[in-house]
Amino acid sequence: MKLIFTYDTDELKGFGKIVTTAGEDVSESHVLTDNEHLYDVAVKIKKEIVDQDDAIIFIPQFLDCEDEEFKWLQNNAGIALIKFLRMLEVRQHIVLITPYAKLQLIEENPGNLIVSSKGVSFMSYLHEVKDISLEKLKELAKKTFDEKQDLKPYLLAEFRLPEDERHNWANWWGVVQLVDVHRHIFPQEISFNSSQPYPAKINDHLKQLKSRQALYLYNRVNIDKSLAQQIVRFYERQLKAWDYQIDSLSTRIQGFGKKEPSSADWKDYISYVNKVIEDYPTFNQWEREKLPSLKELYNARFTAQEQIENGKKILAELKDKSTELGEYIRNYSFRTIESTKDDFKDIIIKLRSISTENVKPRILHIDDQAQQGWAEIFQLIIYGKKQEEKTFSVWSNMENKNEELSMDILGKINDFKPDLVLLDLRLKNEGGVQTKVEELSGAKVLQSIKQEFPGLPVMITTASNKVWSYRSLQRLGADAYWSKEGLDIAGNLNNEQRNDFSTGNYLDFIECIHNLCGQKYGLLKKFGEFKKGFEKKVFWWESGRWTYPQQDKIDNIKINGNRKKEQHKKFLKNLRGGAQTGTKSNIQNILNEVYFLLFSYLQHSMMGNGFYEEEEEWFYPSLIIQQLGKCLEIIHGFESLAAMKVKPTIKVLYEREDKLGKSLYRKRGDASHINKAKNLQYDNVKEFINNMVKYFDNLPIYNQNQKIREDV
Repeated sequence: MKLIFTYDTDELKGFGKIVTTAGEDVSESHVLTDNEHLYDVAVKIKKEIVDQDDAIIFIPQFLDCEDEEFKWLQNNAGIALIKFLRMLEVRQHIVLITPYAKLQLIEENPGNLIVSSKGVSFMSYLHEVKDISLEKLKELAKKTFDEKQDLKPYLLAEFRLPEDERHNWANWWGVVQLVDVHRHIFPQEISFNSSQPYPAKINDHLKQLKSRQALYLYNRVNIDKSLAQQIVRFYERQLKAWDYQIDSLSTRIQGFGKKEPSSADWKDYISYVNKVIEDYPTFNQWEREKLPSLKELYNARFTAQEQIENGKKILAELKDKSTELGEYIRNYSFRTIESTKDDFKDIIIKLRSISTENVKPRILHIDDQAQQGWAEIFQLIIYGKKQEEKTFSVWSNMENKNEELSMDILGKINDFKPDLVLLDLRLKNEGGVQTKVEELSGAKVLQSIKQEFPGLPVMITTASNKVWSYRSLQRLGADAYWSKEGLDIAGNLNNEQRNDFSTGNYLDFIECIHNLCGQKYGLLKKFGEFKKGFEKKVFWWESGRWTYPQQDKIDNIKINGNRKKEQHKKFLKNLRGGAQTGTKSNIQNILNEVYFLLFSYLQHSMMGNGFYEEEEEWFYPSLIIQQLGKCLEIIHGFESLAAMKVKPTIKVLYEREDKLGKSLYRKRGDASHINKAKNLQYDNVKEFINNMVKYFDNLPIYNQNQKIREDV
């Protein structure tokens, strides 16, 4: 048998010596609390009783300790130590040394309810131990805290989420949840040990009684089941996108209405199917190689009809694979725990694909709590390990006023040139409920960033999960909104729901990073930079005059009929002019509209539920191409040409030998017709925007030698 005595000064050690009179089979040890946290004291006591079932722990009610919350109410320190021990799964019998009776303690403070639990007895003074026989001590040692007894009711008697500390609590709690999920999936990437399981600042938080109680009451029990559910949901989203792609590609190859598909249609179809296959997720038992490889199927020796027939066969095979995948998802619950974990791991690794050894996304993390553990866990999730400053940079100094802070951060962005900004909403630890989200410090910084760097993706991280916060921030230009898991969320969910929320939130975070640092959002960033610099640049078309057609072409026109010849000469001469007054400001307005449309398109298709509904997929691409295509009409001055009775049709671009402009204008026309518009997707938008930016920057007709450019 072992007796453990807890003291707060060395002078009291002598009291324990009296127990040796009870018999030689009794050993004793002494644990001091002076200048230590009660949690650390509890850990020391637990180490003293490892594999020692017949042990008794003596704890005075009045203890001096390091814990701030007990400085002014020392009579709770001993009782608090009992709570720490029970939460550390110490079941051994505890004797509370107190002059008060059980009911007195509970009436004084309902939070002392733990003293009424099994395995706790009372003794008025420590020297009473000398009157207890060895037999009675052994009998007392058998009265332990029952493993089946629920500790939670005793902790809930006093636990309340501190209102004035809600923001800070949400921060450390959110880190704990992410670390726990990450440890479950990638244990080899976690450098924390069992005695210090979380980042240093978080471990300090968990030495406080309320924090430890919160962790015990609301932390998850087992996340394996929730991992399986998250995988199924992820695959279901992918399957929905896959099926829609198949339907869309089927329409492409079969033609529209009376229009027969051509060889070009088939080649385009092959390109799109390959894109789908390359983007499709890989996972156990469903490798990408099992899908048909189409890269070699397009061959000039096949007739258009032969290619179309081949396409229909492949389309049928793709649909069969889709059916198989649907069946695979339905039977996913039969997977083993280990294979489920492997599948989830594969998904995260795929989403990390934006982060390779050669090219890693450069991320600027702006958060007053970044060094509390957020920067550390974010890097583990995104990259798998801590990064150098040149890849992942942290800004946590929030001492300056909002205006000065914004200027400092803009300077950092200009120097660091990040691919993404992770921005906390409350940079100055603003507490309380504040409905005017735009007045918060993080929202102020967001507005400054979007004004100076409109295309730079910004992901808001916040402990708030209010819907109006998301909507307000989206209006201010936030590209994504990710909620740190707060304790208030956990308190409203059962164990299974908490598990699902934590794993889902983990997956949402890395998906957002993947999307915002990917190629699609890269297009928005480049277009935003172009739009920002547009006003200051001088372009070739701003003079409003066209040097072509040359006079010799006008003189050598060969048209039957003098009247038609004279009309055509007049038409060609009028083509020397073109651009109307106010060209640049009009185009700037269009660029602003197109940027907003592209932002909305990516928000809807990537940052919402993940994919469009079938009837909506083509809507934004059609609008974007139509709106941006209007710039061609302004550059060529269709309005002023119309006043000169020059019909503003594609013939104007043809006669000016504006080959790229002519091609772009035709695509704009296709985007205006619903049959063709319904076939538009992101790649069409990307191609059109890139070519329009090229068109803005390059003279499409002449080089310096006044020769027609053939390479546009």
